[in-house]
Amino acid sequence: MGKAFSEEEKEKIKENIMNTAIELFHNNGLKSLSISELTKRVGIAQGSFYNFLEG
Repeated sequence: MGKAFSEEEKEKIKENIMNTAIELFHNNGLKSLSISELTKRVGIAQGSFYNFLEG
């Protein structure tokens, strides 16, 4: 079973996701914005990606 994140960790990861997405878009354009690449760079499981974007 996956690790549960504290609210503080969730906020940091969410911020990291957003910053990484902006960086990928800025450097490589829209085609580089894949969930697979984002989760790999941020260091989270691909299946947990959407948990960080709720509310």
